[in-house]
Amino acid sequence: MDERRLLLVHAHPDDESIATGGVMARYAAEGAAVTLVTCTRGEQGEIVPDDLKHLGTGKALADRRVDELADAMAVLGVTDHRFLGPYEDSGMIGTPENERATAFWNADLDEATAHLVKVIEETRPQVVVTYDENGGYGHPDHIQAHRVTMLAVAAATHQVAKVYHCAWGGPERRARERDDYEKAGRPGGFDLPDPSQAAHQSAPVTTTVAIDGDLKAKAIAAHRTQLTVVGRFFALSNNVAHEVFDEEHFTLAHGTPGPANDGRETDLFAGVAL
Repeated sequence: MDERRLLLVHAHPDDESIATGGVMARYAAEGAAVTLVTCTRGEQGEIVPDDLKHLGTGKALADRRVDELADAMAVLGVTDHRFLGPYEDSGMIGTPENERATAFWNADLDEATAHLVKVIEETRPQVVVTYDENGGYGHPDHIQAHRVTMLAVAAATHQVAKVYHCAWGGPERRARERDDYEKAGRPGGFDLPDPSQAAHQSAPVTTTVAIDGDLKAKAIAAHRTQLTVVGRFFALSNNVAHEVFDEEHFTLAHGTPGPANDGRETDLFAGVAL
């Protein structure tokens, strides 16, 4: 019996598929227990397709994104999904939405942490995945998800063996995406990535896991309100091309590294005693 247990904490519906859909599908298919916690329902997401713009922001969009998340989970083969609490999408810093008491950014940290501690005690994961302290690219809900996750791991009586932060990739990755997109003939007509605008990576990549990129792209495509997918390329509301690769990258933030290949782990559970 597979005793591996993986918990992933993400901010909004679609984050899970974009950042970690590959490892979720891989470990679920291998028989590990995979649990996803989503902190908000994405009420403030920017709608991409014209035929769905009538949803606006708020509950109608949230309801649609919940359905999209369920579709993505079916693609990935993950059956244990929970929302952290009643928290709403915070929008970006400086917007009116970010000031609301119901925004996740303004959640009581003790309360939110307690919700996640309960999940950790119930599911007893050896490995937890979330974002780094900047949330990858500065979104307040990503930053808050990082805070709550790290606090919950520290507060839980169950001892998590390893915590990973998603590694989004820096200028080198964006240059690779730009070159691949040009070579492919720019399908979908997205804008070219600018490597100089890549999000800052706070720590080096420690772990690279092989995944099924085609399956990941299919899960990403389930989030139709938020993006457009053409083959292995997709774009969010800014219309800038991203590429789905056959690997996902992580930085070990807590725990002891396992056996490595050319300096990097190839398995999130590397070295974990089961």
